Amino acid sequence: MAGFLVPPWYKVEPLSRSVFIYINITWGATLATAIFSSGKAAYRTHRLRHRGRRAIVYAIMLWLELSSCTIMSILLWLFNSNEIEISFQLLFSWVCLWTIQIHCLMQIIVNRVSMIMYDERRAERLKWTVAVVLGILNIIVFVIWIPARLQVSATWIYTNRISARIIKGMLCLVDVSLNLYFIYLVRTKLIADGLKKYITVFRWNLAMIFVSISLDLIIIGLTWLPIVVYSQFHPLMYLIKLNIEMSMADLIAKLVKVNNDSGEIFQLGRSEDTAAWGGAHSVSENH
Repeated sequence: MAGFLVPPWYKVEPLSRSVFIYINITWGATLATAIFSSGKAAYRTHRLRHRGRRAIVYAIMLWLELSSCTIMSILLWLFNSNEIEISFQLLFSWVCLWTIQIHCLMQIIVNRVSMIMYDERRAERLKWTVAVVLGILNIIVFVIWIPARLQVSATWIYTNRISARIIKGMLCLVDVSLNLYFIYLVRTKLIADGLKKYITVFRWNLAMIFVSISLDLIIIGLTWLPIVVYSQFHPLMYLIKLNIEMSMADLIAKLVKVNNDSGEIFQLGRSEDTAAWGGAHSVSENH
C-alpha cells in the first residue's frame, strides 16, 4: 500500500547487494561517530551549564546537530532496508532534519568567526546573512526534492538532479567562505598583532578546510550514484564536521588557558568553554 501522497506509478528503486553492504557499513560508522560525539557533547554541555545564555544556545545547537544526524541516519537505514515505506511525511521529516543540520553547523562556524570580529554589528549581519542564504536553499529543497522523490513526474526528477548538485555546491561554498574568513581574521587580527600562539589555530584550520572540502566534494560526487548512496552518507559527513568544530573549540580554549596568568579563563569569551560560544569582542580583550 502506497504512503500518503505517493502516486500510483511510484517505483521502488532496487538495491544491489554491494549497495546494501555500503549502506550498512555507512550506518554503522554513523552510529559509532554519533556515540563518540555524544560523549564530547555531554562533557561540553556539563562545562557550559552555568555559563550564560550564549553558552546554553551553543550547547543546544550541538545536541540538535547530533540528534538530527542520528535520527536521519536511522530513518534512512530503515527505509533502505524496506522497514518503512515512502510517504510525504517521511520525506518532509528528512528535509526538516537536513535543515536543522545545515543551520546548526553553519551557525556554529559563524560563531567561531564572530569571536575574532571586533565589530559586533558585522558579526550579527554575518549570522543573519548566512541564515537567509541557507533559508533560500531550504525552500528550494522543500519545493523540488520532495516531489522528485515522490516521482511526481520526470521533470521534477530531472530538475532535482541538477538542483541537488548546485545546492550542495552552494553549501560547500558557504562552508569554505566562512573558514577562509576565519583564517583571514586569525592571520590579520591575531598573528599580525603578535599573538603567535594562534599560528596553531591557523594551521589547524587550514587542515580542517581541506577535510571539509573533501567531504563536500565526496557528497557532490555521490549525487551521480543512486540517491540512497549519498543520502546515507550525508548524516555521517555532518557528524564528522561537528567533531571538527568541537575539536577547534577545544584547541582555542587550551590556547587561551595557557595565556591566562590568573588561572581563570576569561580571555576568549566569558570562560574556557565559551571559546566555542563567545561574544564578537572577546578576542579584542586580549590586547
